[in-house]
Amino acid sequence: MVKRRENRRGPSRSQKRLFFQGYGGDHSSLIAAAIYLGLLPGDRVPSQAEILSLRHFDGLSNDELGRVLFLGTDERGIDVYVIGSGPARDMVPRAVRSFLGLNGLEPGLAEFVDCLPLAGLLTRAGGFLSRRLGLIWIGRNLAAYGIRRNYRRFVGLAQSVRDRVRGKP
Repeated sequence: MVKRRENRRGPSRSQKRLFFQGYGGDHSSLIAAAIYLGLLPGDRVPSQAEILSLRHFDGLSNDELGRVLFLGTDERGIDVYVIGSGPARDMVPRAVRSFLGLNGLEPGLAEFVDCLPLAGLLTRAGGFLSRRLGLIWIGRNLAAYGIRRNYRRFVGLAQSVRDRVRGKP
């Protein structure tokens, strides 16, 4: 798999948008979106260091819950975002679609990918230790370890989204 570079210029003007959604937006959703964009490998489990060096991994504060992060644009021109929804998992897609509609964009072209089921116990515990208790080194490493243990599931989700976007059954 060719590793894609992160698009730092900002979102393109395409209408289609993918939102990878998780609880905080800096663990499971970020990993799935990074695999989708080719920022992380799809053919092997990355090292702990590769995960920890991913921009924004375990790097958002509790105050940034709900913040939308632009991660890049895929090869088809689809903008890819990461969003943390906290306990408002069902409300966030409605709110984002409503916002897009109010700004003259087609709300139906926003697709949401629920990544929370991929966050296993270790990743959740690591996020809690890091974000809630301030035990950042332990929490970050535990979250990354949990990601590595479930990495094939993240790859499977990213591939299914890629197939769906390309119109494959």
